[in-house]
Amino acid sequence: MKKALFASMFLGLALPVFAQSSGSVVTGGVQIAKTDSQGENMSFGASEISRNNKETMCWAVQTTPNQIGKMMTTTEVYKLPAKGVFRSSGNSSITSSADKKTWIITETQEVRDESVLMKCWTMSKEDPKGLYTLTVTVNGEEQAPVTFKVVD
Repeated sequence: MKKALFASMFLGLALPVFAQSSGSVVTGGVQIAKTDSQGENMSFGASEISRNNKETMCWAVQTTPNQIGKMMTTTEVYKLPAKGVFRSSGNSSITSSADKKTWIITETQEVRDESVLMKCWTMSKEDPKGLYTLTVTVNGEEQAPVTFKVVD
């Protein structure tokens, strides 16, 4: 499986309404979105990402007010259905389990535009098909896991 970091983006998008959680740096948890092969036409609530269409899987969290300009450490833990690979052109630290089915990506990012943190990964034909589980931690605060399915 070959996966390249599409972009570490911080966008002021029209995100779905996030529920407020008190005492948390993140509101509403992790949202999954996908874009087409040109990185356009973002749609939230995605559950299937096509590797044949080279779709991009993105996750996003909205931070509480007044976080713009602050640095936050994010950790992504991906559990894959089969052996895979993650590659990044950014400043990410990437490690994997011995069987290459669990991947941990850590990066420090600046919160920008509308207090949104977002990161995207482009799918390729080498990515294993099946159900993926993603757990995102923001500044030590683990969010509820989300799932998505990689399809042809």
